[in-house]
Amino acid sequence: MPYSIRLINMKKYALITGASEGIGRAIAYGLASIGLNLVLTARSADKLNALKVELLHIYPQLDIQLLAFDLSQKNELNLLIEGISARTIFISILVNNLGIYEPGNFFEEADAVFEKTMFINTFVPYFLCKTFGKEMAIRQEGHIFGIVSMAGKAPVADAMSYSISKFAHYGLMQNLRLELKKSNVHVTSILPGSTLTSSWGDTQIDPKLFIQANDIALSLVSCLKLTNGANVDEINISPLNF
Repeated sequence: MPYSIRLINMKKYALITGASEGIGRAIAYGLASIGLNLVLTARSADKLNALKVELLHIYPQLDIQLLAFDLSQKNELNLLIEGISARTIFISILVNNLGIYEPGNFFEEADAVFEKTMFINTFVPYFLCKTFGKEMAIRQEGHIFGIVSMAGKAPVADAMSYSISKFAHYGLMQNLRLELKKSNVHVTSILPGSTLTSSWGDTQIDPKLFIQANDIALSLVSCLKLTNGANVDEINISPLNF
């Protein structure tokens, strides 16, 4: 079906990857608070269902759709895209939040670590931007957010695969901004430093020294409150005293 027909009278939704915990979960709460319908995806159906129950208890007027997939697998990424495309919804906000961090020495880490990190941190945003960014361009509206990382500009020691993948994600967002600005589509990179999520495990560092997941969510929501003529190219968020 041609996009010009498919996009008529469709409800608007925000798609968040890695939505079940951490930054993605905080963003889901932030977008729900401003009345946006949500498509949430993550590996765990149980965690997604629990989040949906919590959100609907506070915001019962919203439509929240869940798609549980392991996006480290190309076939499941395709199933996610097909599942959304089959529904009469328009992804007006895309939040590429999903990411993986595995520290390791460049010459000693397994090749599979690099391949997996690149796929999750770079290829997944690439394919989602290509699919839903095209719809936004045709409809002449939308906003794409990339939760990149400070590592997208400054490499992290002993985390070369992660740094390379984030440099690539940052480059994707910069090029996408140039391509989509003529179509009235906003593109924003958010580059946080050390943020308190499960990736830090049982760290002994004082939690108060970290950026909080809700800080990322608040920054993202603030971009959506600007006038249409303003685009926030990127937001750099550093821990104050780390």
